[in-house]
Amino acid sequence: MALEIHRPKDTPQGLVADRRLYLSREGGAVDGVAGQQVVEEGDPRAAFLLATPGVVIPAEDCVRLGLELVDGRIAQRQAEAPAVAARVVEPPPPEEKRRRKKEE
Repeated sequence: MALEIHRPKDTPQGLVADRRLYLSREGGAVDGVAGQQVVEEGDPRAAFLLATPGVVIPAEDCVRLGLELVDGRIAQRQAEAPAVAARVVEPPPPEEKRRRKKEE
């Protein structure tokens, strides 16, 4: 019997888990991100077991959860912050203009 080392990889069927991964509870925003998040073992938000080492996470689940391979580890893409429209604020008029308006 030989020792085999399995590294996470991208397969046509999905991603192979390299560690125990859990899903957080759905509903409400968690750390500014709505919906379920993938968390590691020991995280207090962990509610449901997603995968154990060596288990293939199906491609459709990877897309739904935003999972990708980063530096050889499975990671969840961070949600992009919504763009905030810049508000243009005009400086107050100089004192001379204020005085003139009062005089008129």
